Amino acid sequence: MGSKPFLFQAAANFYTANARLLWNGHAIIGKDGVTKAFQELPSTKHTVLSFDCQPVLATSEQYVLVAVTGQVTYGGDKESHTFTQTFMLVGQGNVFMINNDEFRFV
Repeated sequence: MGSKPFLFQAAANFYTANARLLWNGHAIIGKDGVTKAFQELPSTKHTVLSFDCQPVLATSEQYVLVAVTGQVTYGGDKESHTFTQTFMLVGQGNVFMINNDEFRFV
């Protein structure tokens, strides 16, 4: 097994079983759907330009909202794409998992 499938499989393990991912307007439901979507992506190189996070206090559960902007290059492309990504982490015991994720090219 090459490193790409392993890395994308590992990234999908940060998502809850019922996670929702909106990838450039395409809805992907559940951890299995996220895993499949990640496995179909070419290799990538991400550069994070900024990020912010804050707790969501209007609920009895522990949530953290995270917003990221950056640039991504796919496969052998020379051109990078600017993106924004916002995701919600939910506390599950002593770990936080991704429950909702929205990724969009700018």
